[in-house]
Amino acid sequence: MMNDFAKLLQAAAAERVRSISPSGQAENEVQENDFLTFRLGTSHFAVPLTSSLGIVPIQKWTPVPGNLPYFAGVIIWQGRLLTLVDIQQFYAEEPSAVVAGKTAVVVYDGDLEAGVLVDEVLNILKIRSDKLSTVSASLPEKQRQTIASLYRVSSQELMVILNVKNLLHAIAGEERD
Repeated sequence: MMNDFAKLLQAAAAERVRSISPSGQAENEVQENDFLTFRLGTSHFAVPLTSSLGIVPIQKWTPVPGNLPYFAGVIIWQGRLLTLVDIQQFYAEEPSAVVAGKTAVVVYDGDLEAGVLVDEVLNILKIRSDKLSTVSASLPEKQRQTIASLYRVSSQELMVILNVKNLLHAIAGEERD
Protein backbone atom coordinates (compact mmCIF):
# COMPACT_ATOMS: atom_id res chain seq x y z
CA MET A 1 0.00 0.00 0.00
CA MET A 2 2.84 2.41 0.78
CA ASN A 3 4.29 1.99 -2.70
CA ASP A 4 0.93 2.91 -4.24
CA PHE A 5 0.59 5.87 -1.86
CA ALA A 6 4.11 7.07 -2.68
CA LYS A 7 3.29 6.86 -6.39
CA LEU A 8 0.14 8.93 -5.85
CA LEU A 9 2.15 11.57 -3.99
CA GLN A 10 4.73 11.69 -6.77
CA ALA A 11 2.02 11.95 -9.44
CA ALA A 12 0.32 14.78 -7.55
CA ALA A 13 3.62 16.65 -7.19
CA ALA A 14 4.44 16.18 -10.89
CA GLU A 15 0.99 17.43 -11.88
CA ARG A 16 1.44 20.51 -9.68
CA VAL A 17 4.79 21.26 -11.31
CA ARG A 18 3.17 21.00 -14.76
CA SER A 19 0.39 23.40 -13.69
CA ILE A 20 2.85 26.19 -12.85
CA SER A 21 3.84 28.50 -15.66
CA PRO A 22 7.55 29.27 -16.30
CA SER A 23 7.13 32.58 -14.44
CA GLY A 24 6.23 30.63 -11.30
CA GLN A 25 2.62 31.84 -11.28
CA ALA A 26 -0.35 29.55 -11.62
CA GLU A 27 -1.82 29.74 -15.11
CA ASN A 28 -5.18 30.81 -13.70
CA GLU A 29 -6.35 31.91 -10.31
CA VAL A 30 -8.53 28.86 -9.65
CA GLN A 31 -6.36 26.02 -8.41
CA GLU A 32 -7.22 22.35 -8.26
CA ASN A 33 -5.61 20.38 -5.45
CA ASP A 34 -5.63 16.74 -4.40
CA PHE A 35 -7.04 15.80 -1.01
CA LEU A 36 -6.99 12.50 0.84
CA THR A 37 -10.53 11.97 2.13
CA PHE A 38 -11.67 9.87 5.04
CA ARG A 39 -14.65 9.14 7.24
CA LEU A 40 -14.75 9.37 11.01
CA GLY A 41 -18.12 8.46 12.45
CA THR A 42 -20.67 10.12 10.19
CA SER A 43 -18.38 13.03 9.30
CA HIS A 44 -16.20 13.33 6.23
CA PHE A 45 -12.78 14.97 6.38
CA ALA A 46 -9.93 15.71 3.99
CA VAL A 47 -6.27 16.67 4.23
CA PRO A 48 -4.09 17.96 1.41
CA LEU A 49 -2.38 15.01 -0.24
CA THR A 50 0.90 16.91 0.01
CA SER A 51 0.55 16.85 3.84
CA SER A 52 0.01 13.08 3.95
CA LEU A 53 2.83 10.62 4.57
CA GLY A 54 0.95 7.35 4.66
CA ILE A 55 -1.94 5.20 5.73
CA VAL A 56 -1.36 2.78 8.59
CA PRO A 57 -3.79 0.07 9.76
CA ILE A 58 -3.76 0.05 13.58
CA GLN A 59 -3.31 -3.41 15.03
CA LYS A 60 -1.08 -2.82 18.05
CA TRP A 61 -0.66 0.45 19.88
CA THR A 62 0.45 1.61 23.28
CA PRO A 63 -1.85 3.81 25.35
CA VAL A 64 -0.09 6.63 27.23
CA PRO A 65 -1.73 7.10 30.64
CA GLY A 66 -2.20 10.59 32.04
CA ASN A 67 -2.29 12.28 28.64
CA LEU A 68 -4.99 14.51 27.18
CA PRO A 69 -8.15 12.57 26.21
CA TYR A 70 -7.58 12.87 22.46
CA PHE A 71 -4.14 11.24 22.60
CA ALA A 72 -5.11 7.66 21.84
CA GLY A 73 -1.58 6.35 22.24
CA VAL A 74 1.53 5.71 20.17
CA ILE A 75 2.77 3.21 17.61
CA ILE A 76 6.13 2.50 16.07
CA TRP A 77 5.95 3.64 12.45
CA GLN A 78 8.97 3.53 10.16
CA GLY A 79 11.27 3.14 13.16
CA ARG A 80 9.98 6.06 15.22
CA LEU A 81 7.17 6.83 17.67
CA LEU A 82 4.02 8.21 16.09
CA THR A 83 1.35 9.84 18.24
CA LEU A 84 -2.21 8.73 17.48
CA VAL A 85 -4.78 11.51 17.70
CA ASP A 86 -8.55 11.13 17.98
CA ILE A 87 -9.84 14.30 16.32
CA GLN A 88 -13.42 13.58 17.41
CA GLN A 89 -12.20 13.92 20.99
CA PHE A 90 -9.96 16.87 20.03
CA TYR A 91 -13.04 18.73 18.81
CA ALA A 92 -14.87 17.69 22.03
CA GLU A 93 -17.22 15.28 20.33
CA GLU A 94 -17.70 11.66 21.27
CA PRO A 95 -14.40 9.83 21.75
CA SER A 96 -13.68 6.80 19.63
CA ALA A 97 -14.24 3.79 21.85
CA VAL A 98 -11.84 1.51 19.99
CA VAL A 99 -8.44 2.15 18.44
CA ALA A 100 -7.73 -1.39 17.20
CA GLY A 101 -9.11 -1.95 13.74
CA LYS A 102 -8.99 1.74 12.87
CA THR A 103 -6.61 3.30 10.40
CA ALA A 104 -4.25 6.22 10.93
CA VAL A 105 -3.72 8.83 8.24
CA VAL A 106 -0.20 10.07 8.89
CA VAL A 107 -0.01 13.84 8.40
CA TYR A 108 2.95 16.17 8.76
CA ASP A 109 4.12 19.75 8.67
CA GLY A 110 7.86 20.27 8.88
CA ASP A 111 9.13 18.25 11.82
CA LEU A 112 5.66 17.63 13.33
CA GLU A 113 3.70 14.53 12.44
CA ALA A 114 0.84 12.51 13.88
CA GLY A 115 -1.48 9.68 12.98
CA VAL A 116 -5.09 10.90 12.75
CA LEU A 117 -7.41 8.02 13.61
CA VAL A 118 -10.08 7.39 10.99
CA ASP A 119 -12.77 4.79 10.44
CA GLU A 120 -12.27 4.56 6.70
CA VAL A 121 -10.00 6.09 4.07
CA LEU A 122 -12.25 6.98 1.15
CA ASN A 123 -10.29 8.26 -1.84
CA ILE A 124 -8.23 11.04 -3.35
CA LEU A 125 -10.41 13.87 -4.52
CA LYS A 126 -9.49 16.82 -6.74
CA ILE A 127 -11.11 19.97 -5.41
CA ARG A 128 -11.12 23.35 -7.11
CA SER A 129 -10.28 26.27 -4.83
CA ASP A 130 -13.40 28.16 -5.96
CA LYS A 131 -15.57 25.32 -4.59
CA LEU A 132 -14.29 25.72 -1.01
CA SER A 133 -16.26 27.65 1.62
CA THR A 134 -14.82 29.58 4.51
CA VAL A 135 -15.28 28.48 8.09
CA SER A 136 -17.96 30.26 10.10
CA ALA A 137 -16.73 32.83 12.60
CA SER A 138 -19.28 31.43 15.05
CA LEU A 139 -17.34 28.19 15.47
CA PRO A 140 -15.24 27.75 18.61
CA GLU A 141 -11.63 28.96 18.36
CA LYS A 142 -10.15 25.46 18.12
CA GLN A 143 -12.26 24.62 15.05
CA ARG A 144 -11.69 28.00 13.37
CA GLN A 145 -7.92 27.59 13.71
CA THR A 146 -7.67 23.97 12.58
CA ILE A 147 -10.30 23.77 9.85
CA ALA A 148 -9.09 25.31 6.60
CA SER A 149 -12.39 25.26 4.74
CA LEU A 150 -15.50 23.27 3.89
CA TYR A 151 -16.38 21.48 0.68
CA ARG A 152 -19.96 20.71 -0.30
CA VAL A 153 -20.00 17.06 -1.37
CA SER A 154 -23.75 17.04 -1.98
CA SER A 155 -26.75 19.18 -1.11
CA GLN A 156 -26.85 17.60 2.36
CA GLU A 157 -23.21 16.78 3.05
CA LEU A 158 -20.16 18.90 3.86
CA MET A 159 -16.57 17.71 3.99
CA VAL A 160 -14.23 19.33 6.53
CA ILE A 161 -10.84 20.27 5.06
CA LEU A 162 -8.31 20.24 7.90
CA ASN A 163 -5.52 22.78 8.22
CA VAL A 164 -2.77 20.24 8.97
CA LYS A 165 -0.19 22.80 10.03
CA ASN A 166 -2.48 24.47 12.57
CA LEU A 167 -3.86 21.13 13.77
CA LEU A 168 -0.41 19.70 14.45
CA HIS A 169 0.78 22.89 16.14
CA ALA A 170 -2.36 23.02 18.32
CA ILE A 171 -1.84 19.39 19.35
CA ALA A 172 1.88 19.91 19.99
CA GLY A 173 1.19 23.07 21.98
CA GLU A 174 -1.34 21.35 24.19
CA GLU A 175 0.92 18.33 24.56
CA ARG A 176 3.71 20.54 25.93
CA ASP A 177 1.47 22.36 28.45
